[in-house]
Amino acid sequence: MMGLRLLEGIDVSLLNLPLNETISEKALDSIMNEGYLVQEGTFLKATPEGRQRLNSVLKYLWV
Repeated sequence: MMGLRLLEGIDVSLLNLPLNETISEKALDSIMNEGYLVQEGTFLKATPEGRQRLNSVLKYLWV
């Protein structure tokens, strides 16, 4: 998940586990609705607002 610190984000297709087994799907939906993360194709990336709050975002997402 530290790849979210990169501008390009993380390619979720390269994860060994499905994304919903790594993080809470409900939490992910909530964070995306708040505008802190976006999914572009297979990449999950932090928005500018999300990068400013990324420590809290990651803590919230971690199952």
